[in-house]
Parts: sequence; C-alpha cells; structure tokens
Amino acid sequence: MAEPHGSKRDYRRHRHLYLYEYDHQGFFWSDDDEFRQVGLLRAWEPGRQGSVRISRGLCEICGSWRGVKGMNGHGTAEILVRGEAEAEVLALDEPLSFSGGLDLSRGMIIDKWHPQHGVVLSGRILSMESGRGSSSGAAVLAEALRKGIGPCGILLSQRDGIVSAGAIIANDLYNLRCPVVCLPSDERTAIRTADRIRIDASGSAATIVVK
Repeated sequence: MAEPHGSKRDYRRHRHLYLYEYDHQGFFWSDDDEFRQVGLLRAWEPGRQGSVRISRGLCEICGSWRGVKGMNGHGTAEILVRGEAEAEVLALDEPLSFSGGLDLSRGMIIDKWHPQHGVVLSGRILSMESGRGSSSGAAVLAEALRKGIGPCGILLSQRDGIVSAGAIIANDLYNLRCPVVCLPSDERTAIRTADRIRIDASGSAATIVVK
C-alpha cells in the first residue's frame, strides 16, 4: 500500500491495514449504498503483552446510518430507496408478505388472513409497520412494479431489507422508481387518514407533504 504524501502515520512501521481517514465533514454517501449500511473501518492500534501483539479489532471512521428530516421539516425519516411519488395512501393494519400475499395479475392483497384481504394496492402509497418475509418477496415486489401493478411508494416504521431490495431491483433492472422511506410509527400513523400525500426522497432528505 502506497504511503500518502505528508501522511501523519508511518505506514511502514505497521503490518496491519489502515484506510485513509477522510474528514467527516467531507464524506458523502454513495448512491450505490441504498441501505446506508456501509461505513469505513480501520484497525485500532494493537496492544502488547510482553512479546505478544494483541489485536483490538476495528473502529468506525464514519457512521452507517444518518437520520434525515421529514414531514415538512418536523420529525425524522430515513430514506431506504430514493425516488418521488404522489398518490392516495393505503394504510395496512398488519405487515404484508408480497410472496404469496400479492396477486401479480391484479395488484390485489390475496393473503386470506390479512385484514385488508381483497384490497388493491396498485398505484397507491403503501403504509405499513414493516414487511413480513420471505426473501422471495423482493422479487415479487420488483415484478409487480415492472408490470405496473405495484405500489408507487412505500412508508415503513421498521427498516426492511426485503422490501427495500425489491424497490432497488426494480430501479436497477427496469429503471422504475418506488421510494421507500422509514419513519416513526406515530408520524406514519398521523398520515393514515390523508387522502393523498407526496413523497420526495430524491435527495439527501425525505419530505412528506399531506395534500
């Protein structure tokens, strides 16, 4: 590993790897890090006990998650998948599994045990606490978006990798945007009865406007 000119560390005195320490204020998230779970790590200085060098593991250079403003500047929201959407809200009473719970021909909830069984979610902003397995639900959501029968945006109160992955797949493969935003349950519940909302999660901060 080449030593940066003017480095404060003498890399040649150490046999373990250091990542270059960028200034925190100058660090920006990459668009590739859709889940915002990637952070920079470096090794701590090792300790010694006699002739034995003791590893102290890794420390974080930059944090992984950042809260962003939402609800017109009030409260907090996290962008899981970027995009914009404006539509009627469909607030679910319970989490939904897209795998086996969504009819890919009609965009209808077909889980017979779900309180909203028979409701069509196509073209609406879906609001629910979280998804409910299984991992194949990501592919089902992506296919629903490809066919134009999926939700146009999703609001969650718990980070859900499966739901987010489905929206990311649709974006990467079909160039279809379905924003996924995570916000506290009380804020999500507050817009449950809204006729129509707009989600702007295209930048570094999410804004939700009740129409």
